[in-house]
Amino acid sequence: EEVPVQEGPRHSDRERRGVPPARFIEMYLAAAADDEARHNPETVREALDSSHREKWQAAMNSEMESLRENGVYEIVDRPWGKKVVKSKWVLRVKTNEKGEVEKFKARVVAKGFSQVEGVDFDQTFSPTVRFEGIRQMVALGTSRGMKMHQMDVTTAFLYAPLEEEVYMEQPEGTIKVGDEGKVMRLLKCLYGLKQSPRQWNILIDTVLKKLGFKRLLSDVGIYVKGEGVDAVYIALYVDDLFIVGMKLINIDSVKKGLCAEFKMKDLGEARFLLGIEIRRQETGDVLLVQEQYARDVIRRFNMEGCKPVSTPLEFGCRLDSSSVPTTAAGKVEMVDVPYRSAIGSLMYLATCTRPDISAAVSELSKFSQNPGVPHWEGVKRVLRYVSGTVGEGLLYKRGAQVEVMGYSDSGHAGEKETSRGRTGYVFLSAGAAISWRSSMMKVVTHSSCESEYVGLSESSNEAVYLQQLQEELGIGKPSVLLLGDNESSLKLAENPVFHQKSKHILIKYHSIRERVEEGKIELCKVDTGLNAADMMTKNVGVAVLKMCKGLVGMVSSG
Repeated sequence: EEVPVQEGPRHSDRERRGVPPARFIEMYLAAAADDEARHNPETVREALDSSHREKWQAAMNSEMESLRENGVYEIVDRPWGKKVVKSKWVLRVKTNEKGEVEKFKARVVAKGFSQVEGVDFDQTFSPTVRFEGIRQMVALGTSRGMKMHQMDVTTAFLYAPLEEEVYMEQPEGTIKVGDEGKVMRLLKCLYGLKQSPRQWNILIDTVLKKLGFKRLLSDVGIYVKGEGVDAVYIALYVDDLFIVGMKLINIDSVKKGLCAEFKMKDLGEARFLLGIEIRRQETGDVLLVQEQYARDVIRRFNMEGCKPVSTPLEFGCRLDSSSVPTTAAGKVEMVDVPYRSAIGSLMYLATCTRPDISAAVSELSKFSQNPGVPHWEGVKRVLRYVSGTVGEGLLYKRGAQVEVMGYSDSGHAGEKETSRGRTGYVFLSAGAAISWRSSMMKVVTHSSCESEYVGLSESSNEAVYLQQLQEELGIGKPSVLLLGDNESSLKLAENPVFHQKSKHILIKYHSIRERVEEGKIELCKVDTGLNAADMMTKNVGVAVLKMCKGLVGMVSSG
């Protein structure tokens, strides 16, 4: 029998708005093995009253020393008429890929939500590498037997100069005698300030270009230096650097150049990147898996020991808003259900390594604002599926074809309330998926042919991006093979002629025709029973799901 979930208090999502990308990753990293150590204190007093008080005190002392060494601030009298931003300690236990405690980390952050645009900051946008780019680099490195290393910058934001005049309250527990009424004038960026990610990105971009790297146009989070066997690639995610190259001497040269500019932590061969474990096989293959994270998600929602199921949602299952609570009593019943928290946890799995749950998570996320009991039962079923497949991931193969190819599929009028269908795609490189998506169509279509045509057009957008990415990485072909299982839609895309039944289709969806004519997209028919994107558009049965997972390179680590 299914083990009931113990409901926890509902947490507000308000604080997550505008959260820097790196913090989004940290939210869902695996918890530590020890229950007491796993707990992250909310306050300094709570930390210093715990059994780990000495470790937390040492972590806070280390943070303040780092701020002083980097010249981040100066103590000044409180300025008259100037806004002073409040400060806060963020205390976190950092773990490795096995969930074991690695260190106790204390960080002083500014409460940047009180900053005023145009006064305390200007622009805030900071680019990071896409997960598709990271997976493409893993696929490239695996296929060609390249070295894959990892580094991160210690207190990265503290290197970036601050252009605006910003003052901050001194953090609790660090105020010296005689400085009680004074504040900190920030000279460099600090975590929490709205402009910090952007200022840091500008700085490291300058440094990488000085070291001879070129920033890609297709993915501004990826840099390349050199060509052929001498090429070195870097994927930059805020302060995490994923480095791929054929020759270790070239990678070491890059590391030396970075260490001359920043205080770096050399993590050697990449094994745990952004919550994703990188497992090297004896054959030279590489498996991307989130086993520890998946186990922690199951534990977090009290689903340990539950009965596993063989598919994320039942075959043919269709959820709609008819189950959304409309009465006060119905809403009270769901008020403490951690629906959004569970969806967020599952979404990180679906985004990184688990295309097999993408359709289910996408479907369930539509009801996040006001879920009903059937929707919560659907979430618990996905958790039961994950509990039985915790060790599954994407296996990239040594020597496999690195040129990208993809599958596209669409469903017609699958949603009862809007009559819209679901569309999806999966693109592969080196034998496993590097990009996938499952989403509801933005338009209502009149036929299966039209649905598939719209899906092909949307899939071609991703195909063009991946082709450009591969071209800039020095791999791939001028065109991308895109497979679909609807012959009528393929002919409609390959023959740009006026047709009475297609004249109403929005112009933007006809871009597929231009890409076919230019040779950027090569369309080909695939049998419906061999379309890997089938699991992205509907809740499929066991046999179809197994087929799709096999085609996209999903295997079990066990």
